[in-house]
Amino acid sequence: MLNNKKVLLLILIIALAGLYFLFFNKVQDQNNIKLISAQADRGDIVSIVTANGSLQPNLEIRIHPEINGVIKEVNVDTNENVSKGQVLAKIGSNSYSIKLNEAKAKYNKASTDLKLDKDTFNANKTLHDKDLISRQEFDTSRAKYKNALASFEEAKTTLNIAESNLEKTNIKSTIDGIVLSKNITNGQIVSGSNNTEPLFTIADGLENLNLIINVSEADIGKTKNGQQVSFKVSSFPEKSFAGNIIKISNSPNTSKNIVTYDITASIDNSALLLKPGMTAEVNIIIANKKNVLRVPTSALRFVPVNAEYISSANSGQLSVWVKNSGNKLTEIPVTTGVSNNEYTEINDDGTLKEGQEIVIESFVNNSSSKSLITLPQPKRF
Repeated sequence: MLNNKKVLLLILIIALAGLYFLFFNKVQDQNNIKLISAQADRGDIVSIVTANGSLQPNLEIRIHPEINGVIKEVNVDTNENVSKGQVLAKIGSNSYSIKLNEAKAKYNKASTDLKLDKDTFNANKTLHDKDLISRQEFDTSRAKYKNALASFEEAKTTLNIAESNLEKTNIKSTIDGIVLSKNITNGQIVSGSNNTEPLFTIADGLENLNLIINVSEADIGKTKNGQQVSFKVSSFPEKSFAGNIIKISNSPNTSKNIVTYDITASIDNSALLLKPGMTAEVNIIIANKKNVLRVPTSALRFVPVNAEYISSANSGQLSVWVKNSGNKLTEIPVTTGVSNNEYTEINDDGTLKEGQEIVIESFVNNSSSKSLITLPQPKRF
């Protein structure tokens, strides 16, 4: 029983194959294959790499407090322009002023003691050289002088720290720029640690921004410094912005086995339409050829399915098929240049001429539904 089923299945397959062969022979005999063609012409070709990116300031500084204390003044708000050295906020300074006065007093005493002990040591040295005082008395004055010198240096260091801490009660901007964010209020207790949230985030102006583009490892080799980029942001969907690549990172970013590289493009934002953090859909212009001989890219993928239509062929080469009289096709080998999804440049060596009809696709009439069926194409590249 099982063998009979296998025989029946084999007969059915053979019958279907025969019907398929007879159908297509009939179609071809009736000349039902339709060839879609386009002319080789001259025009521009722009080759691009698409990617996503985000806008960032050229320089972004996070301001943290360097000492502990309570905020007594906040002098700026978000979106305000600030200058280098400008006081943004103040920490209560009473305790630091007291410590500074104490340090000054200790410094003055240490300075006086040092002068006195130095004079005594110098005098005793003269007397000791003349054997007018004992060795022990001289050694005692020398030790006292050294101790006074050490105390003076310690008092000087303490004074410098106290002066610095008092100055640090003034929280200042370190650059000229604009305040992007502020996380500070009067009465807030702050700690001199970078582990805390920054009090202010300042950018060095928004007239020029950086566009950080994430480019796949497959495309990174096509990019280089100086190439143009165009991009759009969701806030202005009808407007295209432009820039130029200034840096290509060699450090990979890996996420879920996908490797990308960061490319930085410089963006002129004189109109101040763009803001830090905006995401962008980016086109990197890899090549821009003007007035070159070109064919539709689909023409390079076309392969005739019926040898009856071929009058001349050059098998194994990248080629296009030229349509002649009577639907006869001639294969012309070509060398390509810049390409995109729509057009591919053909090196102008005279083999293919402008105006020739190039086949890009073929269809067959479906007599049952009176529609066209696209014929399958072998994958060439």
